[in-house]
Amino acid sequence: MASCLSEVIAKEDWQSIKHLVIFPTYKEGLEILKPSLQALKNCNYPKDKMIVVVALKSAIKAKENAVALENEFKEDFWGIISTFHPDGLPGETRTKGANATWAAKKAKEFLTAKNIPCENVIISCFDADTCVEKEYFGCLTYHFLSSSNPTRLVINLCRFIIIIFGMLRLSPG
Repeated sequence: MASCLSEVIAKEDWQSIKHLVIFPTYKEGLEILKPSLQALKNCNYPKDKMIVVVALKSAIKAKENAVALENEFKEDFWGIISTFHPDGLPGETRTKGANATWAAKKAKEFLTAKNIPCENVIISCFDADTCVEKEYFGCLTYHFLSSSNPTRLVINLCRFIIIIFGMLRLSPG
């Protein structure tokens, strides 16, 4: 597959874009999360444009995992943060979506503190075991910057990519 990065670099405003990558977890351990973060590290896209959020449930083991991941990958991305979704919030159920929402709210606080405008951030929310394809972020950024309606395009593009990768995972061989 040809690199999308060269096409992205041709866009004059690409440098302002950051990617916020959320990995909501439930009970996944380091053996699941490390390959996912390693796949991000191996992408053909500048890592200084990536902010990784590992969204964990509040638990002792989760905090140990967060420290281990932050220590291992802190030099590899613009930022890596861990969030801890508390149990028993009013009106909330224990779901992946609630954990991802909590992480996104905490990430917004992080972005605000770092003076990063939200309109310059593309969010990808993956399963904890997702090993993203090397050209994903370049292609996503290119289409985001090329679209007259980037919000709608990104949602549809991400759905398509997730469906295709899901089918590839299920196919034999």
